Amino acid sequence: MRNETSNQMAGSAALLLAAFIWGFAFVAQRTGMDYVGPITFQCSRSLMGCLTLLPMILFRDLRKPSGADHPQRTYAEDSPAVTKVPEGAREKKSGHLLLTGGLITGVTYTVACCFQQYGLLYVDVGKAGFLTSIYLVMVPLCGVFLGEKIGVKVWGCVVLAISGMALLSLNGPAGFGLGDILILLCAVFYTLQIRAIGHFAPQVDSVKLSFLEFAVSVLLTAVPMFILEKPQLSQLVAGAVPILYAGVCSCGIAYTLQIVGQKYAPPTTATLLMSMESVFAMIGGVWLLHQIPTRRELLGCLLILTAVVMVQLPGRRHREVLEPEEN
Repeated sequence: MRNETSNQMAGSAALLLAAFIWGFAFVAQRTGMDYVGPITFQCSRSLMGCLTLLPMILFRDLRKPSGADHPQRTYAEDSPAVTKVPEGAREKKSGHLLLTGGLITGVTYTVACCFQQYGLLYVDVGKAGFLTSIYLVMVPLCGVFLGEKIGVKVWGCVVLAISGMALLSLNGPAGFGLGDILILLCAVFYTLQIRAIGHFAPQVDSVKLSFLEFAVSVLLTAVPMFILEKPQLSQLVAGAVPILYAGVCSCGIAYTLQIVGQKYAPPTTATLLMSMESVFAMIGGVWLLHQIPTRRELLGCLLILTAVVMVQLPGRRHREVLEPEEN
């Protein structure tokens, strides 16, 4: 029991550190664009993410025993009534799923990040962090279009999130600004990315899926980068620190911490800790960029954070399943 508690605490600490890294990545994304354009920054950070994850993939493959890629055989598989799938066909199916998942998550991730990068040209990083975090409310809400039942709690969280958005962004008769709209579009595509990851990740190697996600982002942004922004080597060198932070720390180190943390921390705890990313983004904006939010904006952030936290908490029915009453 003591070891289990220690593992949970270590997992929670890893996830909190990952949220800290992701939150301060908003600062890196904003300062990085003092040196390079939004598309160049996205291409560069994704390339750094690929280079960071590649050694991890090679190390894991070298340590993996022969046949470890395949699920363990069950007694049912030995029955003559079960049609046995050849190993080659199984590998082909797994590879196809990995490539399909990498393409879909890569496209949605790239579009989301590009909207976010352009949005950060117009809004403060703290505000961007909280508006982005609304995807955590959108993910369960997205289930409506997939025929899933949505409880009253989720709809209540949607109302809270919308109220928070209004306080955070509607500061005059003009309505939402361009930056607000871009960040909200980013949240929509992050929602699609999370749903895609939820579909493919259980079926394939999650680290390889993430590597392909970043690789697809590099391919999608490389051509527009050279055509629209024409980056110079001197610009990349000048912006090396924020690019490396966003690529190596945010994509590589934080992703590894997420894998370790989710292995030991309970799912609800894991999601709640990762939602702290928006809080750290606000802290980073105030501390490093001196972007001080107004009281109205702080109230909006509080409502959004409340919605994000509440939507992750298990409902009454779910708690009864997890904690059945003793006879």
